[in-house]
Amino acid sequence: MLILQLKVDNWYIEEKQWSRRQAELFLATQAALVQNNEDKALSPQDLQTRISNILKSNPDLAEAHFMSYLNYLRVEEFCGAMQSLFHCFDRRTNLDVKYYSDEKSKEHRYAALNLAILHHHFGYTAEALASLKEAIKTAHEVNDNLCLQHALSWLYRLSNVNKDNLIVQCIIKTFELNISYTTSLALQNFAHYGSAKISVKPSVIFETLIKSDMLNCQHNYKDLIFNNNAMKSSLWRLYGKTEMCSLWAQVLLYLNIDTLSQTSAYYGEGYLQAVCNTALNLFMEGDYNLVHTILQYAKHKYSHEPLAHTWMLVENFVHFTKALYQENFEEAESAAQKILVLDRWEGYLRLAEVFFYQQEYEQASKCLGYVLQHYSYDEHLNDGKFCLLRAKILQAEVQFASSYPNVSGTMLAFNSCLIDAEKSELAYLIAIVQLHMANVLLCLGLTTQAIKVLNNPRCMVEILSNGGTYDKARATLLYLKCLIADSSKLDNDSRGKVILKAAKSLEKVRAGFQKVEAFSRMKDVVYLQAQLYDSLNFRKERNECSMDFRRLDEEYPTKNLQTLVKYL
Repeated sequence: MLILQLKVDNWYIEEKQWSRRQAELFLATQAALVQNNEDKALSPQDLQTRISNILKSNPDLAEAHFMSYLNYLRVEEFCGAMQSLFHCFDRRTNLDVKYYSDEKSKEHRYAALNLAILHHHFGYTAEALASLKEAIKTAHEVNDNLCLQHALSWLYRLSNVNKDNLIVQCIIKTFELNISYTTSLALQNFAHYGSAKISVKPSVIFETLIKSDMLNCQHNYKDLIFNNNAMKSSLWRLYGKTEMCSLWAQVLLYLNIDTLSQTSAYYGEGYLQAVCNTALNLFMEGDYNLVHTILQYAKHKYSHEPLAHTWMLVENFVHFTKALYQENFEEAESAAQKILVLDRWEGYLRLAEVFFYQQEYEQASKCLGYVLQHYSYDEHLNDGKFCLLRAKILQAEVQFASSYPNVSGTMLAFNSCLIDAEKSELAYLIAIVQLHMANVLLCLGLTTQAIKVLNNPRCMVEILSNGGTYDKARATLLYLKCLIADSSKLDNDSRGKVILKAAKSLEKVRAGFQKVEAFSRMKDVVYLQAQLYDSLNFRKERNECSMDFRRLDEEYPTKNLQTLVKYL
């Protein structure tokens, strides 16, 4: 049985003369593997060699040219993909059929549709729209509703006008025509579009995804099942519920555990997004070794575009954040530049963050200006509200740090960010904005009001429940700073007790910063502890903190001396 299986798996390796049925079986197998489990498929170079051998024996096999087209997309080869797509539809056209017949027109309209998809893949929006309009025009002439609905779903992605109406019409029409796959895909697109709009409530988005789930389970659309769950995981992250994000990512990963056959397992885009979400959750907790292991797995399993784009973005985000924690600004800027190539507006946000911590406020404002201007004119863009709001928060941080200690006007900027976050029900961003507002109040000497803001259930409780190790540490540090400052209103004995308790509580903050390797922030905590113990005349504890600070300062010199005072 083992020998027979080896023969079945390797029959095509030494094959030079291919029958049509052999070629069709091989191409169908490789197409399924490229779509569902790419690392089990042949490498792009080996696969192209096999396709060339097949075409020598079967020059008119359109499926071979289409497989060649998909293979070129794996290595981002535009000319090869374009040529293979043209050859595919040339071979599918029957020269004996009259030019204006339905059959001939069918090949032309689907060729135009696929050409639009090709242009979109490489970022040529104008060319994609031109091809799509040609497909719509020829489909209208013969009343091909199936082609029209496919074109409509792509028009939603390519057009910037009436996107909501386009997707709603697509859902309604595909449901009437009983095109279940396109209906489910349109529902997911509607949820994705709604998540970028301020007016759409999270409950509506998740209800839409439930409707898509029903169709996927009824028809066993495995790719859409995975995409749906991955979208739920990402949405929970967007709304600040990291535990739910982690839960949905792990549910998705478990879907392949009971699958014994490699052809029935699914390792497409949805699975990769779950892997990356898991890596991000572990990164927030400071488990860097596990994050590295997961990313190495993703690299091995998804070594080619377009799926490799996802893990590369996560990998560069990890490098950027670690470098920023360690005040390695050159490495952080390098990682931000790489993010800029993969995701332009995310890259500008990260560059602004680097400049902000380097105290180059003019450069930071310039980068943020690109993002704010872009999203002000193009609100239809995916994840628009989230990216725009993050840019506004960072802009307010820059305004606060650059105008310190005259920070009274900064509260208006943070209040505007808070209103926008509340409209979109972005719970975690609401908590982050309130932390910044409390920091401003502390700097203004309004310590009682700062503590009230922090004691709001939507602030500290949200951070401690859903935040990563770094955010928990800096939120707790701010809270203790507020308590210490507010204790000046108490008598000496009561104030001494508050300060001693705060100094001991700072050990947890110190451990949090140490876990994520934010050594400069760790030094801030040690410095504050030394000052507190000195005020209490606890010389032993003060000297221990002083020794720890000196050791850390020798090993990790501080580049920004104002983080304890001006930065959250």
